[in-house]
Amino acid sequence: KGQAITTACLGYWINAIGQMRLPEFPTGKPKFIHDAGAVAHFAFLTVPGGLQDGRSYTLTSGWGEEIAFVYKEEENVSWAVKVDQVGYLPDAGEKYAYAGGWLGTGGELDLSFLEGADFYIVDESSGEHVFSGAIALRMRDALVRKNKVTGETVYEMDFSPFTTPGNYHVYVPGMGRSWSFVISDDAVGECFYIHTRGLYHKRCGIAREAKYTAWVSGE
Repeated sequence: KGQAITTACLGYWINAIGQMRLPEFPTGKPKFIHDAGAVAHFAFLTVPGGLQDGRSYTLTSGWGEEIAFVYKEEENVSWAVKVDQVGYLPDAGEKYAYAGGWLGTGGELDLSFLEGADFYIVDESSGEHVFSGAIALRMRDALVRKNKVTGETVYEMDFSPFTTPGNYHVYVPGMGRSWSFVISDDAVGECFYIHTRGLYHKRCGIAREAKYTAWVSGE
């Protein structure tokens, strides 16, 4: 067995998700429900010195369940590295990614080491670092009526000058990578379509005809 690692912090959070469920009933007839009680459970652990790239780890719960994984810094997605997963327009005047972390009952994830450090845009077709920049402090968590808004300090990564279309992700040494995103002239096309279709279906005082929609109605 490998060496045991003591966690520096353990946080947890239970978050309502209001997920649509398809339960199985004795009759065999499924029924969609909107269960406001549906929740997701999150556990947050911090390790002194961080995880080591390429090293194998096994996480063992208090009831004996195990999860084994190999930590690969440039491959593992970090939820603390945040991008617009819909995508960015090449000629958009401003393009940003952000970093910030909140550990539920564990409080704010200290990312102060990021300020002034480098980040990279990685081309997913070649694996090359095609753009780099310095990480800057965006804003410390604000206070509204003495309650924290996000629970985290936000750091920004400005890649506005980068305009080459393609599929990319952000890589932050010491943290990991972001989810994938696209830079494309039609990056927001689907969002625009869904939004305008929503406006059409929400309109009052007009008929919605079969040649335009499957959800027809009179005036």
